[in-house]
Formats: sequence, structure tokens, C-alpha cells
Amino acid sequence: MLMPRRRCVAYVARALRRPAAAPAVAAPWRVRHPLLQQGFASFAPPSGIGSRSKPKRSKSPSFAIAAAFEGHEDLEDDEDEDHLNDGAFGGEAELDDEDEHARALTQQFRRGMEKKKLWMQSLAAQKSYSAVVKSVADCYAPLYAAMGLEGQCPLLEVARKEAHGDDELETQFQPARFDDMLAKTTEQEALALLVISKHHELAIAIVEHREKLSEELAQRAQDGAGVVLAGQDEAEDEQAVTLSHHFRMFYSWAMSAYALAGSSFHPKLFATYKRAEEDGVYPTANMNVKYLHALVSERRHEDVLEFYEVVRQKELAATIFFYRQLLFAVSASRNTDALQQVVEEMRLKGFKLRANDYSRAIRAYDDVYFLSKERSPRQPQHSAKDSAGKFTTPTDNYIACLARIRQQEKHPEKFERQMNAVHSVLELFDEMVDIDGLIPRDDQMFPRVITAAVIAQECERVPELLALHAEHVKDGTPLHYAGLRMAVNALLLLDKPTEAWGLVRETYPELKPWQYTHVANILDYLSAKNRGADIVTLLHDTEELGLQGVFTNGVVKIVLPALCRSIDSVSDEELWTALAQHEDVFAVRSNVHQLELLLRECCRSRRLGVVKTALRAWMAVPGNKRPLKARLAVLLVKTFETPAEGEVDWEFMTELFEAIDLVSVRHAEDREALVAATSRAYEAIGKPEGAERVRFIAEKTAKRSRPRASSSKKSNLLKADTGAQTLLVHGIPVASSSS
Repeated sequence: MLMPRRRCVAYVARALRRPAAAPAVAAPWRVRHPLLQQGFASFAPPSGIGSRSKPKRSKSPSFAIAAAFEGHEDLEDDEDEDHLNDGAFGGEAELDDEDEHARALTQQFRRGMEKKKLWMQSLAAQKSYSAVVKSVADCYAPLYAAMGLEGQCPLLEVARKEAHGDDELETQFQPARFDDMLAKTTEQEALALLVISKHHELAIAIVEHREKLSEELAQRAQDGAGVVLAGQDEAEDEQAVTLSHHFRMFYSWAMSAYALAGSSFHPKLFATYKRAEEDGVYPTANMNVKYLHALVSERRHEDVLEFYEVVRQKELAATIFFYRQLLFAVSASRNTDALQQVVEEMRLKGFKLRANDYSRAIRAYDDVYFLSKERSPRQPQHSAKDSAGKFTTPTDNYIACLARIRQQEKHPEKFERQMNAVHSVLELFDEMVDIDGLIPRDDQMFPRVITAAVIAQECERVPELLALHAEHVKDGTPLHYAGLRMAVNALLLLDKPTEAWGLVRETYPELKPWQYTHVANILDYLSAKNRGADIVTLLHDTEELGLQGVFTNGVVKIVLPALCRSIDSVSDEELWTALAQHEDVFAVRSNVHQLELLLRECCRSRRLGVVKTALRAWMAVPGNKRPLKARLAVLLVKTFETPAEGEVDWEFMTELFEAIDLVSVRHAEDREALVAATSRAYEAIGKPEGAERVRFIAEKTAKRSRPRASSSKKSNLLKADTGAQTLLVHGIPVASSSS
């Protein structure tokens, strides 16, 4: 509540009776020397002129502050005119105590400013931001008048452009005299209202206006043409007007305005912070946050750490927002040492991390264990161009995980940094969930934590992580590709292939070709473990889902030998049934190379029944040529002639000879071994004529292959002769010397 109007007028009247004061109707400012008005219009000081100088402090508040609110006092306690001559403020009982008088003026100023702030806030509520700017211009109007630039305040032009009509420029609280304290208080309130309402361009106009005006006044004072105001009492000398250092919150709001204006205003933001330090202002927490945010947005990570050290050493104000920006910066720069320091300091100060903060902290370790520049050989073609030269997520499969585990046990010192990183990631996740009770909802966090668990050989944690992902990640977002890959590896390392296949089916109900790698990974595990029955089951599942494309030549070369080795879980009949049902995968009746692979692996596993069935099935297909080459034929003959159990099947050995491609037998010893074994077979079954037939066929084939070699040599010589040049001398051909 303000003083009654008459009391306020009493203060003014008393002040005006002082002999040192100028008449109320006179201009409070005068110029020592004539000035060119056009030299001040742009507020462009000459080069080499420094910033504003520090003014002398007044012993008591200026009496002009009373005039700033004249006509706007609270009239609820209005009294008669006799009050001027009675009571504590009457003419007979004037206040002679200067300190008490100054204190009264200060209190009046505060009450008046509170009322003015409420009025300015009402303007902002009405979105009349032009009037807010005009209220600041009103404070400087007496100063501009004293400088001979009446009505030329640049803020007036800003207000006119913002206003939709002249009625919006009608303001109250227009002071008759200039008072820097009044101007600073009004500016600070205006900045707050404009920044909060996101009108940063108007706020910047106010900030830059005062800065340029201060430089101009300092320049004029230096040139001996400064604007002066008479002293407040007879003892005081006249002094040139200069603008004092602003309030701390003025710099804070100014930096907020520059921050809202975008990165192009960052240089001015940094300059404002530096100017505040030069003015001896203790930076606010908001100033530190805005300064740090600007550094982070410009990716000046080294400057971020330097500024952080300054804040720590000087013990400057730092809020949770400061540390969140800092956490983002160290995470983006992958500075794990600084990250640990920041997280520890936040805990000491009682700042709780959000789930998003934990996610950023975990990302700081990406380069150590999660990302690499090597591109997966099974990467989809449609993304190969976009990701060329970029970091990629883990491409490990079950076999690679086993190899890494062996290397970790053999050379632990090589994996020390990586192990420290993954343990830090797991600790951060545990603190977030178990200590802070936060719910992990970031789908990008789970692949990193799952990968860390696999590398740390804590695969037993993966099922729990998968449950958390299914429960808390919003909108049923499927597990990230890298997370699924490493989760499958973890389940396979836990000997849970069924759960791994279920996870793949749940994540990708319809597998695309570039997602077949997950199925191939499971097949690698089943093949390494010789789990033939599970392979057969997976074969049926893939057939039902139409995923035969999973079985590339490389996968078949791994799966087929594993099926042959799985003697305990897959019988000969079951093996051949599976091969026959999935002919489109294994092609043992249409692809000679696949048949050779099957026969070779069956010989090693002593599955002679499958060899018989496979060879008879091949020979029964019209158009199939003799499949057995020399080395494989010799292996089969020796295997059947020395069975592990039972008698020799001499009858099948005679059939075996019919499947041998004798032309491919280049070595005489191999041919002799095949003929001898087949001859013994015919003799064993009582057919010696068959032995004679075998010898005849072998000799005939050998003779047929020899002329081919000699004829090829003759043809080469013929080509050489015809290619030689001939020379005719008198019509007689003479061999060329070059031949």
C-alpha cells in the first residue's frame, strides 16, 4: 500500500524548497557543451572508446523517485489538506533526520515500484508488449530531453512497430526526472515479462539500448560534453550522468533472451556473461545454465569441461539443469572419466537423475563396447549406403561370443577397459531401477544394457531385462535389432535355444530377409552342440513360415554335417526323412555337391544306411550323372569294406562301382584300388564274370583317357605350326627365321 497522495506531495514540496534543487518545471539535465544531435542518433560510439565507467554512489536516494509515481498513489487513505501542516509530515514537525528521510524515500520507491510492476504484469497478461517496452522508454525520456534528443529514444520506434494502434502506447508512471535506479528496476521487470512470454526480440532491444546508451554517455563524458545533474545538496558537486552497473537479474534475463534467439546470438550471450563478471556480478544459476547450454549446442566439449572446472573451483551456483546439460555434453563427447565425476557430484548434492539422464550416461560408454565402424556382412542392402562409414551396433553371433569368452579368460588385460565400461553400464542401470526406483522406458537403453550383460558374462540377467522391456517400453515397441541379436546370444549361452527362437518369433512375427541372421545364429548353436532333433524341429517351423531363404549354402554346409553327427538324437531313418522332406533346402537328389557333402559326413559318422539310400535315390533320378569322384569313391569303398559292425555288404559295393565316374580317376593307384575292391565284391557274391567286366571297363577307360592327352598335344603343335609365318622366295615357300 502506497502513502496517501498528500504525504507524497509533502516530500516533494520539502525537497523542492531546498536551495540546491532546481525548479520543478525546469529540465533536470543540462549539457556543458553544444552537441550534434545526429551524432547520437545511432548510438555508435567512436572506435577505441571503452565501456561505461563506474558512477559515484549517492548518499541518499534521489528525490526524483517521488515524481516518478506522482498522480498514481493509493487514495484509499486520502486526508484533508491540513495534513500537510499537521502530524509527522507537517510543516511544524519536518523530518530533520536525513537518514530517516532517505529511508522513507526508499520505502516509498519500493511501494511505488511494486505497484508499477503489477501494472506492467497486467500489460503482459493483456499481451500489450509494446506498452511494456514503452514503459522502459518513458524512464529514459527525461534523459533524452536533457541530451537534446527529445522523443528520439530507439525503444519508442520498437514499441511503435510492435503496437497495433496508438492506444496500445498509452502508459502510466511516466517520470518527470531521470533516475537510474528507476530505469534499472523497470528494465529488469520488463525483461522478465518479455522473456517469459517468449518475446526475446523485444527483450534484446531493451538490453542493447542500455548498452549503447551507456557507451554514448561515457564517450560524451570523456569528451567533456557529458550530461550533468545538479547535486542533491549544496555540498555536492555537479557530476556527469553515467549508467551504473545493472542488477544481477538483468544479466540473467538478458542471457535468457539471447538463448531464446538462437545460436546466432551466442556470441552476445557469452559477452553478457563476461561483462557481468567484469562488473563484479556473481553469476546466477540461470546464467551458468545458459552459458553451458550455448557451449553444448555448439559442441564445444573442451570449453564445456573448462567452464565446469571454473564453476567447481569458484563454487558458483549450479542447479540440476546445469548438471543435466553437463551430463548431455560428456555423454555426447564419450568422456567417461568426466561422466563419473559429474554423476558422483550430482549424488553428493542430492540431485536425483531422471531415467533420461541415466540413458545419456549409459550412452557415454558406446564407443568402448557397443558401437564399431565395422559393418556387418549380413547388413541389409537398403541401408548399406546410408550407414557407410558410420558406427554400427554389435554384430556378434553365438560363435563370436564363445571366442570372446575364451579370449577374456586367456588375456584378461586386453579386455580391461571394455569390462570396466560394461560393469559401469550395469551399475548405472541397477541404480536407476533398484535405488532410484525409476522405470526404464527408453527402448534405446535396453540394447546397450543387454550387450553389457553378455560381454560381462552375466547372461542370466537378460531374461529379466527382456521382461522389463516387454512391461515398460511404450506402445509395444519391439526390441531393437542389436538388442535382439545380443539377447539371442545370451539365451544360447544359457543353453535355451527354444526361448531364443520364441523371442525371435515374438519380436518379428514376419521375418524379413535381413532378419534371417537371427535364425542362422540359432542354427549355428544347434549345429555346434550337435542337437539334430532341434534342428529338425526348426526345419519344420521355417517351412511352415516360408523361411527357406534362411538356408543359404553357408548355412547348409554347417547344418548338414551337424545332422549327420547327431547320432544319438536322429536315427538314419529320421535323417533321411528330414533330408527328403526338405529337398528344397538340402538338394541331395539334385545337387552333386550337396550329395558329396552328405556322403562324406555319413562316412565319418558311419551312417552307411543313409549312404546307400542317398546313392540309390540319386541314381534313380533320370538324367543324373555318376556322382562319385575319385577321392570320395575310394573313401566309400574303404568304409564299406571295413564296417564297424556286421558283415560287408558286397552287393552294395557292386552298385557303388556303377556310381563312380571313372574318367575322374586320374591316378593309377586309385583306379587299381577301386577295381580290386569291386572285383572282390563280385567274387564274394559268386559272380566272377562281373570282376572281368570291371577290369575291362577300367582298362578301356584308361586307354580312352590317354589318346585324349596325346591328341591334345598334337592339336597344340598343329596350332603352333599354322601360326608360324612363311616366306615366299621366287614362288618357293621358305620357313621364317622366327619359327
